[in-house]
Amino acid sequence: MDNLPTKYYHGGPDGFHVGGWILPADETGAKTFGPQVAAEKGVPETVRTDRVYVTPLMACALMFASGHRRPMIYEVEPEDVVEVDPDYHGDPHESGMCLRARIVARHPVRPSDVEQVRRVIFGLGASHA
Repeated sequence: MDNLPTKYYHGGPDGFHVGGWILPADETGAKTFGPQVAAEKGVPETVRTDRVYVTPLMACALMFASGHRRPMIYEVEPEDVVEVDPDYHGDPHESGMCLRARIVARHPVRPSDVEQVRRVIFGLGASHA
């Protein structure tokens, strides 16, 4: 495919460091939001826990980071081929999946951005998290 993204982000909890790896939930035992969101929306569960989700859109990474108590956006380099995420209609310019991704930078998230995402997307007030 032509014009594929060259920079990717991953939104998650703070605590990972530059040079480290973002690994799939299957390897780490981390909880994912997929089952909860699918149940709330009444849609089939399609999240792959054997993959790391990455996006070329910092705003999309912010959305996923905002689901954590201490959110962080990581700039990452996927180790392998980035597969298309079927939840985003197969658009590699919105979301993709890989086996793991190396952290190359950390982008702190402003509390005001988190509250706005929680309010608009999740329908939650400031006290949630």
